[in-house]
Amino acid sequence: MCIKKHVITKIICSCIVLCTLLNTAYAKNLGVIGAVYPIEELDLLQVIYTQISANEGVFQKQWNEEVHQAMDRPEPIGLSRTQQTRTWFFDPSVTMPFDIQDGAGKAILSANQVINPLDNYSLNETLIFYDADDADQVRWAQQMNKTLKNNCKLILVGGSVANQAQLFHKPVYFDQQGKLTARFQFQHVPTLITQDGKRLKISEVLP
Repeated sequence: MCIKKHVITKIICSCIVLCTLLNTAYAKNLGVIGAVYPIEELDLLQVIYTQISANEGVFQKQWNEEVHQAMDRPEPIGLSRTQQTRTWFFDPSVTMPFDIQDGAGKAILSANQVINPLDNYSLNETLIFYDADDADQVRWAQQMNKTLKNNCKLILVGGSVANQAQLFHKPVYFDQQGKLTARFQFQHVPTLITQDGKRLKISEVLP
């Protein structure tokens, strides 16, 4: 478990002070007053582990909160708000870099063969990319969701996933590390993506 540096420093300093006090008791002879008992030396590491264990619940809670925060609100992509509408088409075809064979060595796909995923799969839902930290974009997404009769996927580039899921009463996704944004090559939001034959139609729209 990752423990805060200042907490460890505080614990070690406390132990050093404690050991210093014990050493002072050894250094000065005050004579014998009453019964004498052997002094057991403190195990410095044991003291540290004991204090760490005592605070383990606090550290675990902090860790859980940080993980939850990262999942609910990932690093925003940083796309600016659309100022001018723009539409273009995207060909999702890819060229195979090498042969793909089955277990018997029979070629399934050949090198340099062009594959279009829309030949076998259809994009049955509209993809809606928007920034949930922008109130205008959220209202726009609500209207689009209503217009499309809930037949859409909501994908955030910023904002809280949990809040939007609660607002729309459906799963909401986040473009982690901007991979979809980079793939479809758009720079502003809100953006709509729909299928148009064997291509994808991408539209940056005004909220």
